[in-house]
Amino acid sequence: RMVPIFLSIISSLLLFLIGNRLYGFKVGIWTILIYTTVTIFIVNQRIVVAESLVTTLLLASLYLTLLFPKKVPYKVAVLAGVLCGLSFLSKILGIVTFFTVFYLFAAQKVPRRIMLIFTTVFGMFVFGFIAYGRYYGWEQFVTVQAYQAGRHIGPETLWAIFTSPTIVNKPFFEGWYFLGLLALFSLVFDYRRHRYIIVPSIFYVLLLIASLWQADRHGWYFIPLFPFMSLSIAQALHESIKKLNWWPKVK
Repeated sequence: RMVPIFLSIISSLLLFLIGNRLYGFKVGIWTILIYTTVTIFIVNQRIVVAESLVTTLLLASLYLTLLFPKKVPYKVAVLAGVLCGLSFLSKILGIVTFFTVFYLFAAQKVPRRIMLIFTTVFGMFVFGFIAYGRYYGWEQFVTVQAYQAGRHIGPETLWAIFTSPTIVNKPFFEGWYFLGLLALFSLVFDYRRHRYIIVPSIFYVLLLIASLWQADRHGWYFIPLFPFMSLSIAQALHESIKKLNWWPKVK
């Protein structure tokens, strides 16, 4: 279990840096405490699965966009492309990292040449993935990808995500999980301030809906959502204490 433990430590540090930069030191500390003590978060993060690596790469990419909100250097664009490419190679769902960074770069009005560099670097990883399939067996490669893409998509999957928290493959009705979902939803009402949490969360949920069997869900599928649940809970609790009102104002 040393690899997922190491990755969870790195993710915790990155999560603190993101929370500290977005909302301040206190929220950053609260986020780490929630992320490293809630049962459903901890146990699922101890499983050796690709989602742990995707989470670390997603948080690293997100922090990178936070460090350069206006002017993005060429080297940063290349590094962001590499991180997104590695996330994609870790697991197909890791493409959420590319979607997130691309959207945030576009929202920050990053110059087109920087966007082109970032997209080209990521595209090299996609090309390598396709070349890998071509070299080792194109028919089998296409068959596997077609099977993954042909799963049933429907309201049952969405309902399962929001009502059935799971540890590995067993239901575990953890109150913090539901609080995290509610806190994430509450941030939508102030999108501009919280877009660095909202955007990756929405993208990942949409990808889960598109790729997850209702009967084939496992706790580790939700690992990339746990940091954003923790951060949104910490921010919501901090605001509730500060303003004596938990629910945010609609803007």
